[in-house]
Amino acid sequence: MHYRPRVNSRSQNFSFIKNAIIVFAVGLVVAVGTFDKGFVVGPIQNFGLAFSAVITSAVSKPFNLFSSLLEGEKLAANNRVLNDQYNSLVSYCAAEVESLNARLSEMEIGMGRNEFASSSNSKAAYVIGKPPFAPYGKIIIDLGKASGIEQNDLAVVGRFLIGKVEDVFDKHSTVRIFGQKGDKDLFQVGEKRIVQKGEGKGSLSYVGEYLDADQSIVGEMTRLNDYPEYLFGKVMPVETNAGNKYEIFWSSPVNVFELAEVTIIKK
Repeated sequence: MHYRPRVNSRSQNFSFIKNAIIVFAVGLVVAVGTFDKGFVVGPIQNFGLAFSAVITSAVSKPFNLFSSLLEGEKLAANNRVLNDQYNSLVSYCAAEVESLNARLSEMEIGMGRNEFASSSNSKAAYVIGKPPFAPYGKIIIDLGKASGIEQNDLAVVGRFLIGKVEDVFDKHSTVRIFGQKGDKDLFQVGEKRIVQKGEGKGSLSYVGEYLDADQSIVGEMTRLNDYPEYLFGKVMPVETNAGNKYEIFWSSPVNVFELAEVTIIKK
């Protein structure tokens, strides 16, 4: 009699379940391999990024607010500095304008602007020619015989005498400038009208020797002795010579090279 071993039903059930699990696992692996991984990974990544952004924003907002406050305070400080600089500049410009106006008024008074131009015996003339190489010599004006000017009529700029008419032509004339080298003239110096000899040095200037060293005349105005009603120039400081004589120098404030207009006064 053949004997067949008895199979335990519990063992058969276990084997069946085990095989089913293995088949399911293999099928799941195959199925996962066939699907797009982004289907699973993408949402996870998006969630992580969103969460990170929320955390970063929550942490950085206080720091951004603090930085903004610091930057605002810095800008306000810079603005205050700029306002102070602007106010200082405005004050400086206003003071400079006031100073320039005062100097202009002083110069107009000192030079006697239009004092002689309105006189019936005077004529305004434009300078159309100047010394080409040296700041002394002759200038050419646009008035001639037809204007009625004559030889030895005086040429002035404001209240300052600069020369006299030398040659008169039909449509122009020449004016000889005082202070040419070799000129020897007498001057009245200062309010006391101290008579002083002067020798021309060019450029409307003279040099001389003053004997009374105890009484300084530096800064005093000078006038040609022959034309005391007009100013000529101002005594300038120079070095003292040996003994009781010292050199003095006086010069006109008029610049021949910049001269554009003169007033011719009948002698």
